Amino acid sequence: MKIQLLDESVASQIAAGEVVERPLSVVKELVENSLDSEATEIEIELENGGLKLIKVIDNGVGIPRDQLELALTRYATSKLTSVDDLSSIQTLGFRGEALASIRSVSDLILVSREDSDRTGNYITYKNGDIFDRGIQGANRGTSVSVSDLFANFPARLSFLKSARAEGRRCSQLVARYAVAYPKVSFRFFQDGNLVFHSAGDGNQRDIIGSVWGDEIAQELLPLEEMNIGNVRIEGFVSPPGITRGRKDLQVFFANDRLVEVGFLSFAVADFYRNINPKGRYPVVFLFVNCEPNKMDVNVHPAKIEIKFKNEGEIFSALSRSLNNTLKDVVIEIQKLGVLSGMEEPFHGTQFELEKPSQELNSNQVGKIIDGKITTANSGPINDLHPLAQINTTYIVAQGRDGIFIIDQHAAHERIIFENIIMSQENGLPTVQGLLDPIPINLDSSQKENLSMIGPSMYKYGFQWDKLEKGNIILRGIPISLKESETVSVFKEILDLDTVSDTSSAEGDQKSRSSLETRDREIAASVACHSSIRAGQALLFSEMEAMLSQFQDAGYPKLCPHGRPTTLFLSHGKLDAQFGR
Repeated sequence: MKIQLLDESVASQIAAGEVVERPLSVVKELVENSLDSEATEIEIELENGGLKLIKVIDNGVGIPRDQLELALTRYATSKLTSVDDLSSIQTLGFRGEALASIRSVSDLILVSREDSDRTGNYITYKNGDIFDRGIQGANRGTSVSVSDLFANFPARLSFLKSARAEGRRCSQLVARYAVAYPKVSFRFFQDGNLVFHSAGDGNQRDIIGSVWGDEIAQELLPLEEMNIGNVRIEGFVSPPGITRGRKDLQVFFANDRLVEVGFLSFAVADFYRNINPKGRYPVVFLFVNCEPNKMDVNVHPAKIEIKFKNEGEIFSALSRSLNNTLKDVVIEIQKLGVLSGMEEPFHGTQFELEKPSQELNSNQVGKIIDGKITTANSGPINDLHPLAQINTTYIVAQGRDGIFIIDQHAAHERIIFENIIMSQENGLPTVQGLLDPIPINLDSSQKENLSMIGPSMYKYGFQWDKLEKGNIILRGIPISLKESETVSVFKEILDLDTVSDTSSAEGDQKSRSSLETRDREIAASVACHSSIRAGQALLFSEMEAMLSQFQDAGYPKLCPHGRPTTLFLSHGKLDAQFGR
């Protein structure tokens, strides 16, 4: 095949694909340009999740009137002049690709005015080419309007989520930058509605509270500041008990640049591994500041992946800082026994545990009678009798075929989950009224998600009235749910990954699948917060009752979140371990 030089328009679109993946990419690049221009006020406006319009207005220094076209040309930048500058980048942007990439996949209007000018200047691009230019009235600063993003690229559009989901990504991005730049006032509008506003008064905790809720903001602990050489680590971390079902609030900035750094994530995960329950993640806002020549930001066109020269030292410093910040809290909780259920059982044992014998062998013909597994020549197999509780987390039970070790939380969670699903399918009561209604303050994304999944939450037993500013007061909760867990589970459901994607219009089959997944996740969240916890001591009668329910449920192998409920050690395996 003959080698040939790509057409300029094709090359531009390939380059744009590396920089502009979705509306979030456009918002990120434009906001970073505004921050580099020393703006103290930044306003972001989206329509239809950013696909119809993304508009970013700032009060920065502006662009000279004779450089508007140059600003939209590939590899044109004011932020470095030579290759040597790449080793000490001090601005968020530097590659000179963002604006050129954006205008090649959208229609774009750039308006800017320097402080010394009386009027502003504008330039308009359509289909990647200049359409119009001129003079107009404008405040100091720059305004960039991006419309019909990817309109000529249907393949790229097909990979995007719903407008709500794309808009929510952008809102969360802007909120993160507001935390990192607390002295800059941010305003974020979506389809004409003000979603988020930061005052620019320097108070990071107030910004966190306005977006993610006062409950999180007030509980966060200031990370003990750690200095190693010319590197400074600071931020906020959550104590045990303040967790999320996702890692969406593990936010890392390096020299005020939003980044993804694997070893920082690992350091956090490593520290919290034995503190938080499996599947629950801490809230972390981490800021690493160092000399520009100590990190490489020129790794990827999106500039979110970076590398540090002294990763090992930073990892150790972060670990020490986390330990110093939380050690007193963790020690106190360990004294209360709350964390005892987090430890892994049977460290150092030689036992090789097998799967429960509910997987019947070849000479057993399994049937289910009255919800119990039976064999051809016996009644219910492995009727379980409790022997002991280990570490207030695992029930040891004697079965006819051997010893069962049952995770009390996982097993009880699955039992309640099945009851919730059965009640829903059979039209049985699902709600218990509250004598004292519970007010709940929601962050902006939770309010939006509640408008989407309210009917599903209602059918599983949540009932509420709306208050001012979109907050609610709960008047009814699922019949199995502990009242003390109400606020946690309600917010956890609103933070589920599936929420934002269920309004996608990519086909009825996909929508039905998303709805079914979401409904099961709602039921799983309610079951998780309604069940016996790891670390909870049980009476013998309570263990017997739970084992009876476990048998009635048919010895389910997994909890609703996919963790095993049971390990099994057969009599034969036990004899083999002792050489019999």
